[in-house]
Amino acid sequence: MKPLKNMDNLRIGYTFGVPTSYNNFHLGTDYIIPSGTPIYAPFNCIVTRSGSKTSELGIRADVKVKGFVMRFGHLQAVLQEGMVVKGTKFAESDNTGTLTQGSHLHLDISKGDKVVLSDHTNFVDPQKFNWNGDYDYFEMEEYMTEDEYREVVANVVNGFYLTYYHRQPTDQEVQAHVNAIAAFTPRKYSISDWVNRQAQEPEFKANYTAATAPNVQIEQALKIAEDKLEQVKTIVA
Repeated sequence: MKPLKNMDNLRIGYTFGVPTSYNNFHLGTDYIIPSGTPIYAPFNCIVTRSGSKTSELGIRADVKVKGFVMRFGHLQAVLQEGMVVKGTKFAESDNTGTLTQGSHLHLDISKGDKVVLSDHTNFVDPQKFNWNGDYDYFEMEEYMTEDEYREVVANVVNGFYLTYYHRQPTDQEVQAHVNAIAAFTPRKYSISDWVNRQAQEPEFKANYTAATAPNVQIEQALKIAEDKLEQVKTIVA
């Protein structure tokens, strides 16, 4: 999937390979989008926050997928780090950094595990990249250790809160959900197994809803839970 909604129809600034006012070869593509635009994980990936408001690309997310590193620059915030599931909102755009004259997203993609800025032949055009390719850094169907499993589940819980409540969950809330989810898969640490069980367990849906929305009437809370289930199915599909 693509990291921006309606990505093919967005207005473009500097494109890949053109000379700019500061470089003879632009390493990526600049997408002209409003500040605060959501950016989604295009694959199961590893996200690392980098840069600062005063660096060239400002606040930046370095996203490692299979075979490539993607840099998302001029961000407002990086919302998720570490193992991030495909489809999760992990950042918001802005205008941070010194190499910018307005709100936009700089996206560049380089081959391998490390970015070598001096070698522009190692970069690929984001507009020609195969966003439907098999570039997941980790597979959701793999059986994980309990610690790895809990880390991924915590990221999904974070995504729920950011999407539905527009805030980060507290550590206590995350831990409560992780414990509840793990209880349904005591021997198989698989996210796909968890999703299937969510769809089949009314008791689990009720428990999960009670923890996430304690101040909401039960009918409304169950509707929220059903919406969440559909979102997770989409994320791991």
